Amino acid sequence: MRESYFPQEETRDLQSRIYWLFGLIVLALCALLLRAWYLQVVKGQFYYELSENNRIRVVETPLPAA
Repeated sequence: MRESYFPQEETRDLQSRIYWLFGLIVLALCALLLRAWYLQVVKGQFYYELSENNRIRVVETPLPAA
């Protein structure tokens, strides 16, 4: 029978930490996707109108004195 270099308890502890880390990464990605969905779908019209109004500006220039 082949002996493992790492004790069983350390292996379980490391595996548990890896699962927690993976869970946190998945949770962070879900939060980013949810925020992107919120900005695109829920607030999309607001930001569209904001950008349209920001793009075109009327600037009045005085006429040169004759």
